[in-house]
Amino acid sequence: MAIHHLAFRTRAVARLVDFYSKVFSLRVERVQGDRSTWLSAGETLIMIEEQEENEPSPNPASLDLVAFSIPAQERCAFETRLTTLRSKGARPIQSISAIRMADA
Repeated sequence: MAIHHLAFRTRAVARLVDFYSKVFSLRVERVQGDRSTWLSAGETLIMIEEQEENEPSPNPASLDLVAFSIPAQERCAFETRLTTLRSKGARPIQSISAIRMADA
């Protein structure tokens, strides 16, 4: 069994697509105007969808998360992208887990 897709709702589709494509190097698979963009994360699609005005925002105190596995040979480039974004004042990721199940 595998995860086919995850759908994220946002009021800033372009901004979230920019984040995932720049930080995680996810490839754009499908664009539906300004309302929806699908990104490829290996075998899983990340669907960035426009949040409707009447939809509630996620609870900021929520502990829900999505964790990506980054192959060892790509970690240096990933850290470089994060450092570049942080040098521009961005805080793209709250923390990086020390748990690396792929390394176990």
